[in-house]
Amino acid sequence: MATSVKLGEMPLSFPDVEQYVKRINFSLIASGKVDVSKAVLLSTCGQQAFALIETLIAPLDITSDDVTYATICAVIIAHLKPKRILHYERHKLHSMVQQDDTVTHYVQRLKEQANQCDFGDLREGLVLSHFIFGLTSQEARSKLLSLPDLKLDDAVQLALLHESVTSASRTTEISISATSFKSQPTTSSSPKFNNNFSSCFSCGGKHRRSDCKFRRATCRCCGKIGHISSICRQSATFSTNVLSQNESDSVILTVSSNNNNNDNLWWESCQIGNSSVRFLVDTGSQVTVLPYSLATQTGLIIAPAPRQSLHAFGGGQVNLLGMINNAVISFRNNNYTGDILVAENHTKPILGMDALPSLHLVKVCSPLLCSNSRFIASFRLLHDASTDGMRYPARSLPFSMKAMVEVELKRLLAEGIIYRVENPIVSAPIVPVVKQIGAVRPIRICGDYSQTLNRLIDRDSYTLPRIEELLEKVAGATMYSVLDLQDAYLQVQLAEESQKLTSISTHLGHFAFTKLQFGISAAPHLSRGYG
Repeated sequence: MATSVKLGEMPLSFPDVEQYVKRINFSLIASGKVDVSKAVLLSTCGQQAFALIETLIAPLDITSDDVTYATICAVIIAHLKPKRILHYERHKLHSMVQQDDTVTHYVQRLKEQANQCDFGDLREGLVLSHFIFGLTSQEARSKLLSLPDLKLDDAVQLALLHESVTSASRTTEISISATSFKSQPTTSSSPKFNNNFSSCFSCGGKHRRSDCKFRRATCRCCGKIGHISSICRQSATFSTNVLSQNESDSVILTVSSNNNNNDNLWWESCQIGNSSVRFLVDTGSQVTVLPYSLATQTGLIIAPAPRQSLHAFGGGQVNLLGMINNAVISFRNNNYTGDILVAENHTKPILGMDALPSLHLVKVCSPLLCSNSRFIASFRLLHDASTDGMRYPARSLPFSMKAMVEVELKRLLAEGIIYRVENPIVSAPIVPVVKQIGAVRPIRICGDYSQTLNRLIDRDSYTLPRIEELLEKVAGATMYSVLDLQDAYLQVQLAEESQKLTSISTHLGHFAFTKLQFGISAAPHLSRGYG
């Protein structure tokens, strides 16, 4: 008996519309109405969808036999499907890491994004590589990297097993700790007790806080009762802090010390809500933070804290108590609208880089693309240099790393940084360097020139200047700048005769570099001449 399923009106968004078309195809087959599929679609799609289809089909008449069911489906999907930018989709995949989600959800996100990247036959290997390097667990990542000929399904199963074991172990540890706590004596008449005390919160000593003579002391730093100034958290120097969800997602936050006599130069009063708050202007911070006491005075709603914590670079921690969403900060007729983190009261109000450009307190310059075609570097070789026996075969790579090496080689080839060579006079094996999680390019290819080029080069005896010499030259300066070159060595052009000596051996063949390569002993000296 033929049956039909009510699908409701057609959604006017992608990929929902694509799913809707697939479902209505199955419904037509199940109900035996394939021959009247156009009529079924137009009678059930809804008023808004019908009007949109009429507009897209025009100037054709929607009732015409020339307008078929397949034509309507193709037109509506093509209209609602967003246009893809391939390099952007691949960048999104490269940036994906496991956050608070499970392994199952993480690999699902990777596969869905990989479907948008047109990797072809490389898709499976690239998803495997990103899956491994994006895992939160360092232990699971190390184990997977050590396995040869690993496939994606096997890697997912092993990661799921590790996730289950870790979760079960954590639950067992909590149960054991709770049981041990209940078994401890609770009366002072017990003749035995544990002498391994943690640090006292009042003075930092190794004893019970209840026995500390500073238990009711008044701190000379913050004015609170219960501790002394030597361990006051407000006087502690937190150099660099990170706001992170996991090891790979970090935001820099600098909290200054009270010991700096020039702190007043970096404070500005800004209007936020009902209050005027004196913020520390901190270009080293990527977030804006308010202590809870000042946040309540603004009259703005404090939402629950995000699932993040504020960690000091030196190991200290500042807990987040909430967040003010879409707060407006005003400074000299300039406004910034964004989220403000609310931390504990001992935290200083910090104006970070998320707000400073909008308030015109700092000016952020765009990256500059510079070139110096007049400078061409070349290697000075030893007078008795010989290239005999310096052709080394490619080293075998783990399967999980091979796909990433192929992608990076293709990128370097497309950008003209390398080119293929046949029968090179020297050839060094490569050393793939895995970069930190979340990097735009997860791997860097270096040549192992220790047995080839580095033995031929006559290195310059001139040493790089010491930091003391550089500081002496800039003494008395009032303005400083820092220039950071991306892949700095790869911006230095090599002479043609020197390019032949940079050949590397890979599983895809031999390649030579047109630019200065990482791993060459003369690279630091040669890069000094660029600029």
